Amino acid sequence: MDHSRNPETRPAALLGVARRCLGLSLREAAQRIGRSFETLANGEGCKYRLAADTESRLIRAYLVEFEHRGIASLPQAKNATLPELRVLLATAVVASKTSSLIELAHGMDGGQTDLVDAAINGGLADGNVRQSVVRRLREELVEGGQ
Repeated sequence: MDHSRNPETRPAALLGVARRCLGLSLREAAQRIGRSFETLANGEGCKYRLAADTESRLIRAYLVEFEHRGIASLPQAKNATLPELRVLLATAVVASKTSSLIELAHGMDGGQTDLVDAAINGGLADGNVRQSVVRRLREELVEGGQ
């Protein structure tokens, strides 16, 4: 089997989740590591497997960005293997998601409605709410504001 044409899905998905979590475009990510947009798009889209060096550089760039944002401090990334880097990146993504949920919860007064709204807002921010539900939520907001 030609692994360059049949990349592993999970690492590619992790890279995409991390990039979106950081709010970076593929072009921005590519520029940060000196690779082409097409290389990253093909890797993240599972068309081709990224070279180990490219994936390592990309993960390290993402980890630095997470660290700059105060999400995670991961000094062990310097000498980490590629599988270890993937775990560190996943840890940073989870920490970022947790941080976002904590921020959403800060404005709550402890009521059930606030808790439900915080969960919905988290789902909306991640794009995990179906478009039909988003439309209905917008309609309810318009009706409630009148």
